[in-house]
Formats: sequence, structure tokens, C-alpha cells
Amino acid sequence: GQPEVVEEALESAENVGVLPYLMKMAIAQAGQEVKSVAGEHEGWLGDTEAKMSPLLQAASACMAMQKELEEAKAMLTTYQGDSKDKAKSVLLGIAEGNDKALIGSCVSAWAAISQRVKREIEIRKEYEEEIEEANKKLFAYKSKQLDQVKKVLNRTAGEAQGKLILNCLAALKTEAREVRKREELHKQHGELDHSLKHCAGSAKSKAEAVLARMNAGNEEGLKQNAWKAWLIFLEEYKKNKEEEDALKGAEAKLNEFMQNQKEGAKSVLSRMTQANDSGLLQTAFTGWIEQVEEEKKAAELEGEMSAKAAKFSQFGIKNKGSAMNATERAAYLQDQLMLVWSFQQWKREYRTECMRRFGKERNDKRKKELVGVKGLFKDFANNLETTLNSGTPRVEDIKSRSRTRAVEN
Repeated sequence: GQPEVVEEALESAENVGVLPYLMKMAIAQAGQEVKSVAGEHEGWLGDTEAKMSPLLQAASACMAMQKELEEAKAMLTTYQGDSKDKAKSVLLGIAEGNDKALIGSCVSAWAAISQRVKREIEIRKEYEEEIEEANKKLFAYKSKQLDQVKKVLNRTAGEAQGKLILNCLAALKTEAREVRKREELHKQHGELDHSLKHCAGSAKSKAEAVLARMNAGNEEGLKQNAWKAWLIFLEEYKKNKEEEDALKGAEAKLNEFMQNQKEGAKSVLSRMTQANDSGLLQTAFTGWIEQVEEEKKAAELEGEMSAKAAKFSQFGIKNKGSAMNATERAAYLQDQLMLVWSFQQWKREYRTECMRRFGKERNDKRKKELVGVKGLFKDFANNLETTLNSGTPRVEDIKSRSRTRAVEN
């Protein structure tokens, strides 16, 4: 168990006065554990012997087969040496020119070779089954390896096909997003046209008002009003022309961007149909670069359109301020102070709740430890009582000896 809990239990037992009783119970428990461990050891020995006996038998059979193989190799070596000696004797007979010796040497050499061939055939028949079995195992192993390689290749091809499908889906998704952007740009273009028409109408109404005021004054005032109106008209005309030129440039950029988008999507789809991995990687990298460049161009074009729209929206409110007044700033500061105060209150409640939970968990842990110590005392008492009731072997032997001595006397 835990050393701290055991130490605390021993101190409590010493304070209560049951430490000797507890030690006796611990000794009895240790004896029981030693007995159980000895039984487990004996069982392990039996299981190990049962498992190792087939292995030992197989090892002895393997050694016997190796011994037979070495004997066969030695016999073959002996036969080869004999054949060499006989060949030498044949050569000596030829050198001496003895026909009978030559014939006898040839016959003996042929007999030796025939006998050696027969023995080799017998040895091959003896080990032919084992050789055939080894060849079958080798063929099965190679077939298994080939199947695994095929599975790996099929899985790789499937993954590549899945990636290609995902890339196609991503390209379609990007194309749909670009279509939505183009629709939004067309919508903004329409709004800009409407704003231009509105500005032209307002300029016309201003010119009519100026002419009306000129007719109401004298001739000198009429000349001044005409000159001012002409200057205002020129200024408005220049502004409108600049805006129209900028709008035409934006439309040209938009058309060029749309054309590039179509060509880029076609090129990406054509490159994604390549089969090999290197082409697929190069296609993905090139498509990513084109996508980044197209997004940059779209962002620039969108920024220009937004700037033009903001310029039109701010055309009539140039003299209006955008800063908050003193009352609004005071209200803003009060709101911020309220947020800070609320955050401080929440932080204090959070810390209080954390401390409360920590104390509760600590008290619950101590209660569980006390209950565990009480359970240990109860278990020790029950085990000791059982041991005392059943008796010990030494006490039983002493009692039996005293009884036998009393009977003998």
C-alpha cells in the first residue's frame, strides 16, 4: 500500500495499544503470502517444464538430423578421394602400357563411379521430401510478400486517386467562390453607376438653381453667376470624367481578371489529370501560386472598388465630423468602468468557489483515508481471529506430542 497510510496506521495502533496484536497479525499474513508464492512457483515450474519439453525434443531431433547430414557429407568426401586415387592408378597403368591393368582400372573406376552415383541417388531420395517442403515454404513466402506489395501499391494508388478527387472538388469550390465574387463586383458596379447618375442629376439641379438666381439679379451679378456656374460645371465635369475613367479602368481590370480566372481554372484542371506523383506535386504547387496571385489581384481590385464606393458615399458629407462629443465619451467611460467592476466581482467569486471546492475535496480525501484505516484494522482483526481459531502448526504438534506421551505412560 501507500507508505504514508501504513505509517499513520502503525502510529494509531501504537497509541491505542494494539501494536503487538497488529505485528502478530502481520507475521501471520506474511506466512500466508510466502506459502501462496511458493505454490505459484511450483505451478510455474510445472508449466515451464510442460512447455520446454517439446522444444527440447525438437532440438535433439534437429541435432540428430545435422549429425546424419555431416556423416553423409563425410561419405561423399571419402568416395571422391577414392575416385581420385583410382584415377591416379589408371594413369599409372596407362604410363606403364599394361592393357590388362588399364582395362581393370577402367572397370574399377566405372564401378566406383556407379556406386557413388547410386549412393548419391539414395541420399537425395532420403532428403528429397525435406528439400521439396523447403521449396514449397519458400514459394509460399514469396507469394505472400508479392500479395503484400500488391496491396501496398493498390492502397497508394487509391490514396492518390482520392487526393486527385479532393483537388478537383477544391478547384470547383474555388471556382464557385470566384463566381460569387464576380457577382458581388457586378452588383457594386451597378451601385456605382446609380451613384454616378445621381451625382449627374444633382449637378444638373444645381446648375438650374444657379441660372434661376442669375436671372433674378442684375447684369453684373448675372455675369458673375454665369462665370461661377461655368467654373463649377468644369470642376464637376472633371470629377465625373475622372470617376468614369477610373470606373472604365476597373471594368477592364475586372474583365481581364475574369478571363484569367477562366484560363487558370482550365489549366489547373488539365494539370490535375496527370497520373504520376511528381506531376501531381508540381501541378498542386503551381495551382497554389496562381491561386495566391489571383487572390492578391482580387483583393487589390476589391480595395479599389471599395475606395471608389467610399469616395462616392463621402461625397456629400465631407464637412461632418466623426469624433465623439464629451457626453458620448463620458457614457463610454462609464460603460468601461461598469465592465471592469463586473469583471472584478466575477474574479472574486471565481477564486472563492475554487478555494471552497479545494477545501471540500481535501476533507473528502481525509475522510476516505480514515475510513480506509478503519477498514484495515477490521481486516487485521478478522484475519488474526481466524488464524488464532484455526491454530498454528507448532502448537498443534506440541499438543499431539503431549497426548501421545500421556498415552504411552
